[in-house]
Amino acid sequence: MVKTTAMHNAIDALTEVGIKANVLNPMRNILLTAVTSGQSYASLTDTLRKEMIGEGGKLGSLSRYASTYVVTSISQFSGQYLAAINADMGFKWYSYRGSNLTTTREFCEHMTKKGYIHESEFATVLSGNIDGHQCRIYEKTPENKGTGLPYGLMAGTTPENFIVNRGGWNCNHSLYPLPDAAVPKEVREKLEKSEKSITFAANLKNLMNRALLNKIEANRKEYERLIKNDDYTEVRYDPSNGGLIAIHKGHAKSNPKDERYFEGLTSVDLEKECQKVLFENGYICILENENVRDANNKLVTTLDSTTNGVVMDIKSSTKNVLNYRNMLDEKNNQLEKYNNRDDVAVKSGSVILYFHDTSFYDGQKVDDGFAAISNILSAKGKTNHIQEVICVVSDGRIDHFRY
Repeated sequence: MVKTTAMHNAIDALTEVGIKANVLNPMRNILLTAVTSGQSYASLTDTLRKEMIGEGGKLGSLSRYASTYVVTSISQFSGQYLAAINADMGFKWYSYRGSNLTTTREFCEHMTKKGYIHESEFATVLSGNIDGHQCRIYEKTPENKGTGLPYGLMAGTTPENFIVNRGGWNCNHSLYPLPDAAVPKEVREKLEKSEKSITFAANLKNLMNRALLNKIEANRKEYERLIKNDDYTEVRYDPSNGGLIAIHKGHAKSNPKDERYFEGLTSVDLEKECQKVLFENGYICILENENVRDANNKLVTTLDSTTNGVVMDIKSSTKNVLNYRNMLDEKNNQLEKYNNRDDVAVKSGSVILYFHDTSFYDGQKVDDGFAAISNILSAKGKTNHIQEVICVVSDGRIDHFRY
């Protein structure tokens, strides 16, 4: 059946059907144009001669038809015949064979260089990626129909008909089915290694997707809890990434006497800007109650936020400095006071540094600052409570440093 279909396809292109589409139709268009425009007989004759026969080394439609469609049709017949044979054999490997000429297109040049190809790679090479080389793609634009395939390939070429269509019009190359044993061992092992890497990446992606879905669901439940709690305001939740923010009514508020930075922002405003970036990146950031008192009604040391379930303080960078030693030293002192509270069961070792001005941020300054205060504290016999620094930048970057 396939063989018969292949023969009919070849015959259609070589006889009346092919001639009508590629020779007669262009001739009809020329005649219609001549009649409607009042073109002279001499001019019409010359136009037809150029179209049919050609001029100045350029082939006319008859010559192009004979060259392109005869070669293409016969090659397709060969490809369909090979596909029919392989349907019974069930081979998965192929050899891309044929001579390269000065006119050989980019796709075929790299396919012959590749040599052996497994059917699982068909979709990849048709996207133009041949062993890491990206062929130019004939993209669809308002000016042309395009194919979305490497240049020269026939429109509609898919992994299913690639054996037949191969490199497209006038392609003299063939895809010959091969048993596994005929393929060099190193070629087969390379594919197996690649497939394992792809499988690992896919599994990792699935795990990450499941983790994200679990996080989103957990954060949704926390959102439902907070939205019902009168102690929290400005509760927001993003179901697309699980981002969740809220502000406790006891959290510090800006007042007219507060020092202003950048575009007139207070330190509390900067905390909210930091919270916004975390929210947009799928974090939970709750600005917590800072009006906490002990049994004697005295204010106790608190930390600004609960971020992703961890209590931590926020420090905003308001000037460009050599390193972040002073900021980290200040936060370490606050962690020490917080951790020394009798009512704190879970100690904190995390701080957030927020950079509203992106030029103030440099990851190396975090390491340098941490090393500096560690040396100073060690010399004094004191403890560095900081174990994690999260740097949040207004442009959306979030970097974690763990010590």
